[in-house]
Amino acid sequence: MSVVWAFPGQGSQRKDMGVGLFDRHPGVVARADAVLGRSVRELSADQEALRDTRALQPVLYTISALTYLDLAARGSQPDFMIGHSLGEYSALYASGAVDFETGLRLVVARAEIMGGTSGGGMLAVVGLDVDRLREVLRREGADDIDLANHNSPVQSVLSGPEESIRELAPVLRRAGAGKCVLLHISVAAHSRYMAEAARRLGAVLDTVTFREPRVPVVSNVTARPHRADEIATRLREHMCQGVRWWESLAHLVDHGVTDLVEVGPGNVLTKLWAVARAELPGPAAGVGTLVGADAGAGTEAEVEVGAAAEAEVEAETEVSEASREVPAAVPGAVPPGAGGVTPAAGPTGTPSLARPGRPTAERLGAARFRERYGLRLAWVASGTGDGAVGEEVCRAAREAGLAAFADSVGPSAFADPTGPAGFADPRGPSDFADPTGPAARTGPAAAPDAGPVPDGPGPRKPRPRHWFRP
Repeated sequence: MSVVWAFPGQGSQRKDMGVGLFDRHPGVVARADAVLGRSVRELSADQEALRDTRALQPVLYTISALTYLDLAARGSQPDFMIGHSLGEYSALYASGAVDFETGLRLVVARAEIMGGTSGGGMLAVVGLDVDRLREVLRREGADDIDLANHNSPVQSVLSGPEESIRELAPVLRRAGAGKCVLLHISVAAHSRYMAEAARRLGAVLDTVTFREPRVPVVSNVTARPHRADEIATRLREHMCQGVRWWESLAHLVDHGVTDLVEVGPGNVLTKLWAVARAELPGPAAGVGTLVGADAGAGTEAEVEVGAAAEAEVEAETEVSEASREVPAAVPGAVPPGAGGVTPAAGPTGTPSLARPGRPTAERLGAARFRERYGLRLAWVASGTGDGAVGEEVCRAAREAGLAAFADSVGPSAFADPTGPAGFADPRGPSDFADPTGPAARTGPAAAPDAGPVPDGPGPRKPRPRHWFRP
């Protein structure tokens, strides 16, 4: 069993998220206070202050760092680490790539730069895959919109000019999106519009000497483990390139990871991991775990995207538009402890934003469809025609783990299926004839045939097919 420790970003904050942590780690808290120039404990309790990203980002970094120290004190270590957006800085600290103060100063610089940026917007989209999303953007000529986050097959976040983002929401709803939610933010995070912000942050990053992580940390930009000599470049690119979260999860699954521990407040990443383990092929998985003061509690995200779990996304919260100066250069980092272990090299390259994974038959279709109807494959077969032909097709499909239906006229030998994946003429004793049964999904024409049509003599008209609809 392999484990990844995942560090959440903005959107995971909740009330009292540091309860207990500050008392257990007074030394680290004092170091945070010294960097910030004020009490991190007081900041974390000030809900109004946390609406400003300049305060929120440093607090979240500190909370995740303290949660990590709690977890590390138990003696366990993960096989991989990963952080979502801001959470990547916490992961780099936990891996030993930077020390705590250096990581915090970088986060302060990042927050100050983002806090002085305005004019943008972000839109969470649920229910459209990336290919369909891009198709709609091309059709509408929305070439000023970037993909900021790709969190799951049907959950993404778009970024761009505020007016364009607002105009796009109803277009995507008409195209089939289940949810389109404008996020409370005035910056087009993780997009081309952050190029100047990336340049400014890069000047700060260039003052830091990063060390090789003791545990591989998967980059949001490449969906592959960081290398010490490229961390500064990747964090600079991180400001103006999308978070490739789904591809990162696919990389972890491909490398045998079965369990995710969420290190910090909230449970958004745990829910996304559950989707990945259902959709991506790999070893049998354990259950995602929450670690922190709010373990087992629901997420109270600053940015809410409805009640559906899949609509919970990481997003930068609304920031003040007043500009501030960038802090002074960060001194060179010296990670805690000497002689860190160099991680095993992972594959290199930059995969596309298309849905990752091997194109196997088992991966096609939705995992929830297979589970609901007891199938091995999310496919449906049609056994058409009278006699044995339709029955044999349905029987073979059922044995292969597919759903099937038949539309043969008259009683059918297949009309009494032995499993939930078999469907036959509803005039026989079939799961399909009972609309309340676990396997029943009928269209408007799927009612039992009432006999000859009443519009005159002649041959009986063909009965419409009975479609299986998920």
